[in-house]
Amino acid sequence: MTAVPYIALIASALALLLAYYFAKTVMKADEGTDLMKEIGQAIREGAMAFLRREYQWVSAFVAVMFVLLLVVPIEGRLGIIRIPDGRSAFFHRRLYWHENRNCSEHQNS
Repeated sequence: MTAVPYIALIASALALLLAYYFAKTVMKADEGTDLMKEIGQAIREGAMAFLRREYQWVSAFVAVMFVLLLVVPIEGRLGIIRIPDGRSAFFHRRLYWHENRNCSEHQNS
């Protein structure tokens, strides 16, 4: 076994410790003059408004895609397998993965 996973684990732990140190250092620093505090507050409010709107759109998109993949049937022939009528796109992907896995297991034995 190679040492790469262990090196990656150690590097990740060191990166987290360094990030913690930097966060503590920044949080201890003075916020600056009153004008700097006012500008920082305006930036913070704008960023939070943007993130709130962004999460609303992303969650709506994910919900719509989930319903479409779960409900919309795929009919006809797709690739090498015949998809029975009424199966959803989600179920088709699971079926395709399962059949390919079974085929490769039979070929290896």
